[in-house]
Amino acid sequence: SCHIRIDAGVVPGYNVSPFYDPILSKVISYSARSRGHAIRGLGSALDQYLLKGVQHNVPFVRDVLRNRDFVKGYTPTSFIGEHYPDGFSGGRLSKKETAEFAVIAREIGRKRGLLMKGPPLALANARGNYSHDGDEEEEEVVVCMGGIFGDIYRVSSKTHDDGSVTANVTKMPKNSGSLDAGSEPEEAEEESHAIALSSMDYEPADNFAKVVISGEIRALQVHGEDETGMLKLTMYGSDEDVLVMSPGEYQLACHMNEPKPKDLGNFVMSPMPGTLISYGVQEGDIVEMGQELCVVEAMKMQNVIRSHKAGAKVGKLHGVVGASLRADEVLIEFEQMESA
Repeated sequence: SCHIRIDAGVVPGYNVSPFYDPILSKVISYSARSRGHAIRGLGSALDQYLLKGVQHNVPFVRDVLRNRDFVKGYTPTSFIGEHYPDGFSGGRLSKKETAEFAVIAREIGRKRGLLMKGPPLALANARGNYSHDGDEEEEEVVVCMGGIFGDIYRVSSKTHDDGSVTANVTKMPKNSGSLDAGSEPEEAEEESHAIALSSMDYEPADNFAKVVISGEIRALQVHGEDETGMLKLTMYGSDEDVLVMSPGEYQLACHMNEPKPKDLGNFVMSPMPGTLISYGVQEGDIVEMGQELCVVEAMKMQNVIRSHKAGAKVGKLHGVVGASLRADEVLIEFEQMESA
């Protein structure tokens, strides 16, 4: 078996310093069998290691453990630069794993509805069949990975007498407005996956859902459900906001306009948690491309933040020199440049 050891680095009331390595704990795995076995054991341990209230690197470590080069032992000092040239933006799942995630999310939502005596999905009878009866009729729902404007999956499933579930999952074009197979582009049909969920151990009060899916034991973190029914789940270090809808409800949702993302081009934000050491500009200054704007210290290293604009005017300095910073905290705001 794989042995797991946890060396805790904090106690209640302890302040985690931004200096050096702000270590919360070390999770260590050991297996006499093989490196691969130790990696799988550590991954399973991290899937069941719940941290709340602080930013942490568990999703990044979990993603590294699934990297083929890391599994093979190819870990040069350039490893992170080679595999994460644009930084880490979340755990990456294969198409089949995402389909499995959708089925598990649907079952978590269904079980929460059963045990908490929640109402059925809105417009459940408008198209398809979604019930709390647990019979073997085929049920169809729409699973939105990343929320209502995220990636859309049609999940058609049957729940069998032994509690197992078989499902077919198809990725849909966004805002298609129709779930009829004849209306889908051919390429969408190529992303269909047959999924077998053998069992799921989950109660609404639990932080974890333990499943056997596609013959593999897996643990997902369940962070809760908001007032809109959005589930917040983590699988393999990939955090997802998941919304399960009836086909009828989804067809109406397609008429909603997606909010426009906020333009952050006029903002300079801290790339990491740390301390603001100094500003190199003042309000009203005109800056050039690559000019030093400020210095942020993290783990005893000073990081110079440079301008990504030329000819921009500094509108406001948001940070206070000497203050602690969160990642992505706004430091400088440029004035809106007039269009030519």
